[in-house]
Amino acid sequence: MHSHPLYQERMLEAGVSACVLKSEPIDALVVAMHVIQRGGTFVSCVAMKRDAVAAVRSARLDSEMLSAREREVLRLLAQGRRTREVAELLAVSPKTIETCRQRLRDKLGVETLPDMVRLAINAGLISTES
Repeated sequence: MHSHPLYQERMLEAGVSACVLKSEPIDALVVAMHVIQRGGTFVSCVAMKRDAVAAVRSARLDSEMLSAREREVLRLLAQGRRTREVAELLAVSPKTIETCRQRLRDKLGVETLPDMVRLAINAGLISTES
């Protein structure tokens, strides 16, 4: 199975009996088969951990962890706007936006803008459709 959470979600919704990532050792597949033979459902620890991390990060974006201004800056940056553009739209200095970007990286535990964009998409702050 692919490690992307979307695949995992769709498979579970479809009613699969087991989720084992392709990158896992063959032993995980053997365990999954034994669980299924007994009528159970098996989701690998690796798959569950990835889903849990994504869910926690997404929930953190929805919670009070980020201020309204931080969510707005994140949304605008995730849309591909440059720092200067965001600053003009929000009527603040580019330095203020750079400071906000650093706070976002610290709070979300990410280093790069693409990581921030993925979190914004997963949290529903932006859409992949244009």
